[in-house]
Order: sequence, then C-alpha cells, then structure tokens
Amino acid sequence: MSIEYMDGFDLYGTTAAMDDQWSRNSSIALDLTEGRFGGGCARITGRIQYIQRAVTPANEFVALGAAIRYSNVTDTVDLMRHADSTGTGSTDINCLLRLNPDGSLALLGDASQLKGTSAPGVFPEGVYAYIEMIFERSGSGHGEVRVNGVNVLDVPSADFLEGTGNAYVLFGHGSGGDTTFTLDYDDIYIETSPTTRPVSKGDVRISTLLPDGDTAQADFTPLAGSGFSNIDDALGTDGDGDTTYISTATVGHKSEFDMENLPVSPLAIVAVSTKMRASKTDVGAASVRSYVDSSGTEAAGVTHAPMDSVYNLKSDVFETDPNTAGVWTEASVNAVKLGVERDG
Repeated sequence: MSIEYMDGFDLYGTTAAMDDQWSRNSSIALDLTEGRFGGGCARITGRIQYIQRAVTPANEFVALGAAIRYSNVTDTVDLMRHADSTGTGSTDINCLLRLNPDGSLALLGDASQLKGTSAPGVFPEGVYAYIEMIFERSGSGHGEVRVNGVNVLDVPSADFLEGTGNAYVLFGHGSGGDTTFTLDYDDIYIETSPTTRPVSKGDVRISTLLPDGDTAQADFTPLAGSGFSNIDDALGTDGDGDTTYISTATVGHKSEFDMENLPVSPLAIVAVSTKMRASKTDVGAASVRSYVDSSGTEAAGVTHAPMDSVYNLKSDVFETDPNTAGVWTEASVNAVKLGVERDG
C-alpha cells in the first residue's frame, strides 16, 4: 500500500500557494482558521469548484479520506471522485461519492451510474465528519463508504472501472446539482495499491509540526542567527521567501533539525510527511531533497530541482519508521529529526 499524499492545509497563506500541491479551480477559497482544529481548510462554495491531483494510474485499489463539513445543501453535491481524466466530466468516473440533502451518501461507479445509497442522516450538517471512500477499480469491484470509521454503505460488487489510463483524484463538486452549498475540506489522505485493498484509517488528524531546534548536523548556513529560526515560518503565511533562509553551494551538505512534539497522543500513526520550500539563486544545475532521521537511520525523499528565485513547496511521505522498518509511534515521531540535503 502507499499513502501517496496527505494535506492538513496549514502551510498555505494564499490559494496560489496551493498550486505546487494541487491543480485547482480558481474559485477555491482558503480559510486560515476554520480547519477542524483551528488551522486552515480548503473551502468550496458552488459548482465546478475543486482541488485535484494525479495519482498512480496503474493501481487498482484506492482509498480517499477527508474531514468534511457542509452547509446549505438543498440538492445533490459531489464530495470526492477518482477519474481517468482531469476536470468534472461525468463519463470518465471510476468512483464518485455524492451527498444528498437528507444527509445520506451515494456511491457512483463507471460513468456516474448509481451503485448504492446509505441511510439518511449518516453525515450531519454543520460539523466535521471524517469521510472515506474505498474501492476496487474493477468491473466487479468492492466499494464502501465510512464516516468516522463506521461503514455506512457497502457495495460488494459493482462496476468501478471506466478506464485504465491516467488517474486523478478530485475533491469538490462538478456540474449540475446544488449551487448554494459550502464544503470545507481538511486532513486529506490519498492511498493507492496495485494489489492490496486499503483499510479504513478511521478519524484521521494531520498535525503540522515546525522545526524548533538545531542539531550537530548543520552544514547549511543560516542567513542570521540559528538555523531552525530561519525555517520555522509561521503556519498560514506561505513562508517569508528571502527574509529568512538557510543555504549552501556545496553538494552533499546536510542540515537536520529537531521538531515540535505531537499536540495529542494518537491511537496510531499512518505516515509522516515532510514539506520543504526551496529555490535556486545561481546558474547551473542544483537539486535538493528532504529526509527524516530516526535514531540515526535516515530515509530520503524524492530529489527536487528548485526553480530560479521562486520558492516551490515539495512533499514526501514516509509510511514506516526507518529505524525499525515498522509503524511510527508517538515516541519515534517526537524524537525524529527532519533534514535537508543538497544532493546535486
């Protein structure tokens, strides 16, 4: 299995800053305080508004999860979908989750054909609920919908296969249906697998942690003061660009930082995700990557090539603790160090 992406919407200060992570309709709003735990959320307020990402096209099993809150729903509203092309067309759908005005949830398959509907009231208005859509991309696939970990709709066998080409996930509403609603999205995860059906994660919370200390591994040079104080930009600000930063001209240089502790004690930790902003200030090739250091064992993310004088936000996901090759624990996350390396 693979958690391809996770987002708590706490790092963005403007909707334009989301463009490194999502394709989005220009009407999407970003609220910096109305997230589930006081941070940010993506807000959708009408038709043909959405955020979207490409995912591994060959993977057969898919799980999409999001904390969602809605209001003013008087007609059907699409919540999330997996499709074989971009946009909001109805003929390219593999699986789509739809909200009805009575609080029931409907699961649609190939070409938006209805495959099942839950009981009314399973998704109440005005409060965040954690909604998961899990399905097998198959002509006779298994689909299910869970609310806060509880199975509210199970479709044992239905056609959830429009095609096997490129694949995209979309959170938001297409054409038709309601026009006056509001949808708030927070704590999204995207999981796919070629062979294994994902299991429900239950009620997922994404906690965004900042660097709070330097370590002995400190090759990058801070603009001024301590290293960590140059990269602990406040949440909801898009960073401060060249006001504070760390830098190096030497390939192979690394710097590591202590991180804040988790704000709560979780029952389980599905994955750790790093996010890094970087830019390039001189001619020639350069590349950088983030990594995690757990008790001296490192795991590196994907190499990124920064753009000239433009800070881009890049993300990596680490599903296991590199020190144990097992699941993350509260203790291991609280002790982990986040690193950045110039690797080219």
